[in-house]
Amino acid sequence: MSEPGRRRGRPPRLLSGDTAARILDTARTLFAEHGFTVTTNRMVADAAGVTPTALYHYHASKLDLYAAVHDECRDRLARRMAAAVTQADTFVDRLIAVLDTTQQLANEDPSLARFLASAHVDMARQADVQAAVHGGSMWLSELVAGVVEAGVATGELGAAERAGANALLVALLMGLTDAASIDPDLHNRAITASRNALRGWVLARQLAGG
Repeated sequence: MSEPGRRRGRPPRLLSGDTAARILDTARTLFAEHGFTVTTNRMVADAAGVTPTALYHYHASKLDLYAAVHDECRDRLARRMAAAVTQADTFVDRLIAVLDTTQQLANEDPSLARFLASAHVDMARQADVQAAVHGGSMWLSELVAGVVEAGVATGELGAAERAGANALLVALLMGLTDAASIDPDLHNRAITASRNALRGWVLARQLAGG
């Protein structure tokens, strides 16, 4: 039986999982606040309550840690947005569901939006960061493309509008991510304005008979 308060040589599996999650959460907050260049592994280790050696047990380098944080954020967004899309039938309703999801996520975890906004800057400035991030923003383009194709299939979008709608929606969603990182009130107002604009667009098409 181990003595109370005595440190074990290797943490149990559950603790390891908790530690891994805490490292990612801490790194996300620090990368979002300071950027890739300024943030150090020691800063992350100290804030997460682990030793630098323990941090290297989970991530071999700062670049590896950054990529893991980005992948976790991307996967969380992708899962939530994909689930939201399946709950709606029309192009506009699917897009509004995606907009609402960005609002929910920003409210649940502000560091998520701040990290993704800072990641745009980090990837633009450093080629190694861009190369390390698996897929970049490809998941967002793929999600938007699926929503647009659904709109073409239902007749809400014309085939000739496909490319323009794709570009507009990717820009809109990336912009909303940046807005959420700057000011939650600005983000909420932008969501409301986008939702109203979409509904107005649908009404205009209906009145025009197209």
